[in-house]
Amino acid sequence: MKDLIKKFADEELGNAVVDWTVLIAGAVMMVTAVVLAVVEPGTPVSEAVSEIIETQPLAG
Repeated sequence: MKDLIKKFADEELGNAVVDWTVLIAGAVMMVTAVVLAVVEPGTPVSEAVSEIIETQPLAG
């Protein structure tokens, strides 16, 4: 298995595949960030957490 990985890494095609994989992963992350920034957000987490905390009985 090590020989197969080493051969893949040494070949020009192997390097190109790694480069394209990194490039596509970066593009997917950028698109995800833009979509999350544009889509109208739901209830912020802090509000949801504060509501849960307020409904809990006090120990004592």
